[in-house]
Amino acid sequence: MSRVLGTLFLVSTLAFSQATTATMQGTVRDSSGAVVPGAAITVINVNTQVASKWTTNDDGAFVAPFLLPGEYEVSAEKQGFKKSVHKGLTLQVADTTHVDLILEVGALSETVTAIGEAPLVKTDTSEVGQVIQERPIDELPLNSGTGRNFTSLMTLLPGTFRTNPVGVFDAPQGNSSFAVNGQRDGANNYMIDGADNNEVLLGIVAICRRPRRSASSRSRPTPSAPSSAAPAVP
Repeated sequence: MSRVLGTLFLVSTLAFSQATTATMQGTVRDSSGAVVPGAAITVINVNTQVASKWTTNDDGAFVAPFLLPGEYEVSAEKQGFKKSVHKGLTLQVADTTHVDLILEVGALSETVTAIGEAPLVKTDTSEVGQVIQERPIDELPLNSGTGRNFTSLMTLLPGTFRTNPVGVFDAPQGNSSFAVNGQRDGANNYMIDGADNNEVLLGIVAICRRPRRSASSRSRPTPSAPSSAAPAVP
């Protein structure tokens, strides 16, 4: 009797998340600290006046995803309580911002307004990120053999350093690979306007567009997930 032995190879691939929007989440409570389910949540982009509406769940929590970067205000209201409004919230690319709202007992026609940024310390996520504004993009020397290369901005991020430059034959645009917080350079994820831009074999950006004025880039190195650099090039 002959026996046939088969071998099963399992191939795993990295699943890269891509985000050009932001998320706002939070919890609505009353003055005693009890959660308020069924509260109506309105999130408004101050610049565009585009509004999205949500409702808190049984735990008083809400999540508003897919928000374009910009300045926002969020409000919560429910019958028997004063309307609560929180203004001055700035969302960046790939942000997850937590905002808690307090409802005070009173008439719905009354409004309680709070003004201020969301807390700098985020207790609901281990992710850290940084947005690079237009001044360093405009003024720093980002030169390579073929012109300005936005990947040089990666070295502005804490814990990031340039690894061995890729040969000109393999990367005529002068690209290099980078290590973020001790991760291998192949764990990076590059996006342009939300589209995948990875040269997977070499761990570098596939297509290098020159950074334009008013562009911004964001990197989100995390201790447990691949880092990503998401330049928003108009």
